[in-house]
Amino acid sequence: MKGAKIKVGFAIDEEIIKELDVMVESSRGLQASRSELVDAILAVFFKSQEKPMEKARKLLIMRRKGLI
Repeated sequence: MKGAKIKVGFAIDEEIIKELDVMVESSRGLQASRSELVDAILAVFFKSQEKPMEKARKLLIMRRKGLI
């Protein structure tokens, strides 16, 4: 059974929002919202094989260096 949903607010780069909007538009048949897509992406992130904290650390370092 899924846990309760909790609303959170955070800022996302404008370019990422544009890409997310393209995904929403491309997934019209699924009737997916931005929120649902972000929820799915985060679920995959936290349920992947690699430990989430280690992965987040690597991604933060790469992002700060402008690699992603």
